[in-house]
Amino acid sequence: MKNKIEEIFKKIKEGSYIEYEETKLLIKLLAKKDKKEEERKFIREQLRDLVRMGFGGAVTALPFGSVIFLAIAKALKKAGDIELLPSGFVEEADLHELVKKDKDKKKDS
Repeated sequence: MKNKIEEIFKKIKEGSYIEYEETKLLIKLLAKKDKKEEERKFIREQLRDLVRMGFGGAVTALPFGSVIFLAIAKALKKAGDIELLPSGFVEEADLHELVKKDKDKKKDS
């Protein structure tokens, strides 16, 4: 039981880190004038994530909101393979390639 709880907290920590780094890059890209197609796609994905987080936050603020959110998420996943969780919390989550490139540029500087 203790290992399962530790694993859950580890996943939450990793997902939060990924979303934090991707949101930092989103802000940087939004300020950029000339964007490549890959950057535009990343911006769209991140804006979807922000909407998902807003919806999730609003629902979980309700009484029994966590249970309601999980029920809605499972139902949507079954019905049409619609993901309510932000991309950083999906099972195969990893830092987006653009975030990795941005971090590498900072290291080289």
